[in-house]
Amino acid sequence: MRSAVPYMLEDELAQDVDDLFFAYANIADTSDDKNCAVAVVDRAQMQLWQAWLAAANIHTNMMLPDTLAMPYVAGQWSAIALQPVSVSSTETQIIVRQGEWQGGTLDSSAWQFVLANRLSASQNDTKDQESQEIIINAYSELPYCDEASTHADFTIVKAQEELPLALLAQHCHHSKFNLLQGEYKIKERRSKNVNNWLWAAGFAACALLLNVSYK
Repeated sequence: MRSAVPYMLEDELAQDVDDLFFAYANIADTSDDKNCAVAVVDRAQMQLWQAWLAAANIHTNMMLPDTLAMPYVAGQWSAIALQPVSVSSTETQIIVRQGEWQGGTLDSSAWQFVLANRLSASQNDTKDQESQEIIINAYSELPYCDEASTHADFTIVKAQEELPLALLAQHCHHSKFNLLQGEYKIKERRSKNVNNWLWAAGFAACALLLNVSYK
């Protein structure tokens, strides 16, 4: 399955699959009846993140998509807005989690499209089908949500406002998913005590060799 998934998704991805890295969840960690959960990341982006960590002399055994670090409530969305990363940028980004394995980080224009698309889909439902109400737990002010909340299909629940990094830090430990796998898997580092014993053993072996050679 892992060999087939990249090519099954090829038509839905904006880049060549050879330029992308596919990380898979352990099926035992999924609560519903899924046969595969996958995160797709640009290899160049993975290498950039690792370069940043190396430059800061930070060693990590786990890397988690920000979406999976958001609060998760079954059947509901959770979302928080990020401030523009630079003075020259006016685009707000929104991290949204739509399910146990669904979500993403969108700029405000894409976020508006997601809301509009959801409204359009619900309006096109036949009369004998009940459109599913979407509950959005908002951990900050979200653009376009006031417009969406005027429709019966959306309910905006204003949760206690949090700084994005603080919110992600509170909930990241709930996910067992790890991007550092396959070619990016971190090799276990020996503890300092083991290294010290290895040095001592090396000196002892060297002393023994010199003593034998002398005799």
